[in-house]
Amino acid sequence: MACENAIMGTDILKKAMIETGILTAEQIDEIAVYPNTAVDRMVFGGVHNGKEGIEIGDAFELAIERGKLIDPDSEPIKGAEYVDDLMMYLQRKIYIINCGHAIAGYYGQAIKGYEIVQDALRDPDLLPDIRSAMLESASALEKKYGFAHEDLVNYMETMMIKRFTTPGVVDPIARVSREPIRKISPNDRIMGPAYQCEEYGLDNFHLLKGVACALKFKAEDDPQADELQKFIAENGVEAAVVKYTGVAEGSRMYNVILEEYKKLA
Repeated sequence: MACENAIMGTDILKKAMIETGILTAEQIDEIAVYPNTAVDRMVFGGVHNGKEGIEIGDAFELAIERGKLIDPDSEPIKGAEYVDDLMMYLQRKIYIINCGHAIAGYYGQAIKGYEIVQDALRDPDLLPDIRSAMLESASALEKKYGFAHEDLVNYMETMMIKRFTTPGVVDPIARVSREPIRKISPNDRIMGPAYQCEEYGLDNFHLLKGVACALKFKAEDDPQADELQKFIAENGVEAAVVKYTGVAEGSRMYNVILEEYKKLA
């Protein structure tokens, strides 16, 4: 099981294994089963005995795809939740928590020049827009899966805002918002919910503003950030919007992203 912030991450892992050519799909299926997961556990920087390391939060959530287990009634990992519709849990987590976390970083760096996510989350100028982006995602999830609005708001406030502003938690934006090409791709944490909102006729302005900020993202030792800025410099931001987000040139979403990008210094 791939416990990673990706949509159907174990399927991605299995496909990569097959593409090596070492084993066929049939041989891989003879060896094991490959359930997908939705994982949520906070990991952040820390210092122990004078050395930099990581801290791991006590609270966690692990949802596992029941139908892909050998025995659907088994519980191979104690404390996990076994579900029939994993996608709704994946999208709830990635489209609200990971979305808000990344957007806080993109907003923070592009608009205020911050280096730490918590500075953005505590900024009264930025927090309302960050909240609005997550609420836009939540509105699409309500429409698609029937989540209760109050439950998603509570989830957002508890699992994102309160947790990531806990005293002592420090998230560098360079880490949280790294790999911007992946994070603004059509099915990932920002454009994924933006497309859902567009489909249902719901507001997605703050999500698209997050994409505009992501197009400004810079970080050392981040090949995707370097690639993105090089492409924009050589081909223009208009081409970058189409290439990396998948939106159609001249579409409403395309125009919103460009308008917000041009407002940034």
